[in-house]
Amino acid sequence: MNRIRLAATAVAASSLGSLGLAGIGATSAHAAVTPNTAFSGKGFDVCNAPSDAQMDDWYAHSPYRGVGVYIGGSGYLCKTPDSPSGGYTAEWVQHQAAAGWAMWALYAGKQGPDLIAPGADPAALGAADAADAVKQMQALTFGADATIFVDLEPYHEDATAAAVNTYLKSFAAAVAQSNTANGTKFKVGLYGTSSDHKTGHSAIGDAAADPALRTQLAAVGIAGYTGDQANFNATTNDAYLDPALWAKHQRIHQYMAEVPRTFGSTTLTVDEDQVDLAPTTHVAVDTTTQHAVRYAGNDRIATAVAVSQKLWPNTTGNPLDYYASGDKRPLAKTAVLSRSDQFADALGGSALAAHLGGPLLLTGTTALDPATAAELKRTLAPGATVYLLGGEKALAPGVETAVQRLGFKTQREAGADRYSTSTAIAGLMAADMRDSGAKPAVQRVLLATAQNFPDALAAGTAAGATPDTVLVLTNDAQMPAATASFLKTWAGTPAGANVYPVGGMANKAAKTLGSTVPAGNLKLDSLVGSDRYATAAMVARQFFGSTGTPHVYGLATGEKWADALSGGAAMGTLDGPLLLANPALPSLPGATREFLQTEANNGGSVELGVVFGGTAAVSDSVFKSL
Repeated sequence: MNRIRLAATAVAASSLGSLGLAGIGATSAHAAVTPNTAFSGKGFDVCNAPSDAQMDDWYAHSPYRGVGVYIGGSGYLCKTPDSPSGGYTAEWVQHQAAAGWAMWALYAGKQGPDLIAPGADPAALGAADAADAVKQMQALTFGADATIFVDLEPYHEDATAAAVNTYLKSFAAAVAQSNTANGTKFKVGLYGTSSDHKTGHSAIGDAAADPALRTQLAAVGIAGYTGDQANFNATTNDAYLDPALWAKHQRIHQYMAEVPRTFGSTTLTVDEDQVDLAPTTHVAVDTTTQHAVRYAGNDRIATAVAVSQKLWPNTTGNPLDYYASGDKRPLAKTAVLSRSDQFADALGGSALAAHLGGPLLLTGTTALDPATAAELKRTLAPGATVYLLGGEKALAPGVETAVQRLGFKTQREAGADRYSTSTAIAGLMAADMRDSGAKPAVQRVLLATAQNFPDALAAGTAAGATPDTVLVLTNDAQMPAATASFLKTWAGTPAGANVYPVGGMANKAAKTLGSTVPAGNLKLDSLVGSDRYATAAMVARQFFGSTGTPHVYGLATGEKWADALSGGAAMGTLDGPLLLANPALPSLPGATREFLQTEANNGGSVELGVVFGGTAAVSDSVFKSL
């Protein structure tokens, strides 16, 4: 929801009423592909339609797989004389649908001021807008069972609230009547902000308080713009909306507005959305009968290759591939390469790989492993960049030369030690993060010790999955100079990033920062568990649950690092948490089990577990229990 699009509160009702949208594009007779509107995952919406070339570039390089499409309405203000539809035409929709984009439809009809204008009849206006919306859905080639999200801006008056609810009830009833008459199955959703119904008004808050209207709305899209919040990837954790309402794959959370993002060679200013309008749409396995898959090789290098092959498959027709055939995922954008024998330089690698859109692979320190070389050639386009983690002692010059001879560019991310390497990686990620004014803006910094791996790997997964988030490292309870400097740059003012220490050692180090980071920016003690398993579960709860939207979770051994490193990169890509198992136990650790049970009991959406590593890492008995 963008105030530029729908500045209804600042525009007179009479002028809003004159902005009707003329016919959009071609008719449905030209349809060749029905847009997929049953989608879950990351998406975006933008006022004017990007070009086909821009959309193709973002499909190849961005984490998004869904896009909101403005189908019209008198409140849609982004059209121009040269582009009366804002660029959203049947041809545009068809191109994106054929490319693999999922879509949801947004109708910006009458707004609050229109509905209380002298002589206005909210019920009649709702019925008229519904007829127009159905017409536009058909013209834009949407399927006959798609949801029409009615986009309504905030308002504040009791009289407006009553008029809005009347309008929405009439809109939904008119769509239902049209369905009966025409054999269609269009549904109606509501897109807007939420609020505490006891103290203020919003379309979603008022709809939630009206039992009759609730039953007419199939889904809601909630615009909630917060710089930092728990469960950033969630859709059912809104502060004002009961998580039990519209909880079964019936929500969109628009979590960022008007942010510039660059993927491939294309920069667009977009609103970002976490979408949950279907069960796991990109998983090929039948989650009603199979609840876990295992990705493993005969050693850590082979396991990393196996994970890469599942997430970046040559084809998507194989039921063992993670991505189903509806997602025409292209080659990986890039790859991250780490040494296979030590974790010191690699701890930030999972976040980097997820951020850049590619796998994390392993190799020996002196020579490029043949299996890794083959996977680089398989999954990357010629000329792609491979990021090497650590200096020449970590990955020798011969490794870099071998990668270059395969036809790839190389870039090292290295510092004088593991701490400065972590800040180099975080700095590379931070360069892509911008606020609404296009200024550099990291929102969250996760801290973890570099002297052990479990906390950092759980944190790295969260950093890779969560927008505008990075990971840097401590020397157990001591704060290295490189890390302190990074924190001063990005979190050193009250408006700066919030800092989340993950685990007890990082928490102690954070307490030594003094005035480097304002106390209000330090989230002390919140992610410190009794052991590594409990800490990983706390990270999962903070950034992905409870009752959030992760459809998938990862599970790796908490006793060795390699599987969790490549698995953490995968989970960052898949927007799910990384949990830890103890190979010495016949069942899941208590904290891991409790997280999954809480998700299930509270209506969470987790449907599939991805186990990283063989039976020595995660036993067959644990796998079968998932």
